[in-house]
Amino acid sequence: MKLQATMVLCCVLFGLPGIKSLKTSCADSPCQNNGICTDIPFRNTYHCYCPSDYSGHDCEIRVGDSSDPCASNPCPDSQRCIALTGSAQGYLCF
Repeated sequence: MKLQATMVLCCVLFGLPGIKSLKTSCADSPCQNNGICTDIPFRNTYHCYCPSDYSGHDCEIRVGDSSDPCASNPCPDSQRCIALTGSAQGYLCF
């Protein structure tokens, strides 16, 4: 019954002016390394619940991995750290 009610709500809301998208923040699977994504709808964001050996906003940091240049969170709070791989060394903040 709950699924049917949700489907009806979706169809009714879709045609209303001002409704741009009913896509959730978790729709693009932002959590990495088998993290579980939970939508926070009224803040238009999400939270990743990471496996015990990963951390970070998107479970992108392997805990205890000293080779990860992002492990110390070197970027400012508003930026995300991405470790460079391959022949490149270091990290990028964006």
